[in-house]
Amino acid sequence: AQVTHDKVELRREPLPVSGLVEDAIAMVREPLEAAGHVVAIERVDPSLQVCGDRVRLVQAVTNVLHNAVRYTPPGGRIAVE
Repeated sequence: AQVTHDKVELRREPLPVSGLVEDAIAMVREPLEAAGHVVAIERVDPSLQVCGDRVRLVQAVTNVLHNAVRYTPPGGRIAVE
């Protein structure tokens, strides 16, 4: 809603997908470790890119990971593919 009402300025640029995933995982590192989860990351081709806003894309992936942490039983495995 904020984007469609011009309340957020998107800064689109080519971004490596692997970097977005790494940044998001770093942001949820504490809750992951506190829950004893293991994160399995399928290595993404370093040349794979997306054109978008870094802040918003990392925020979106972080939200998905936070949900995975919340709904995965303690000591579980979270796969990022």
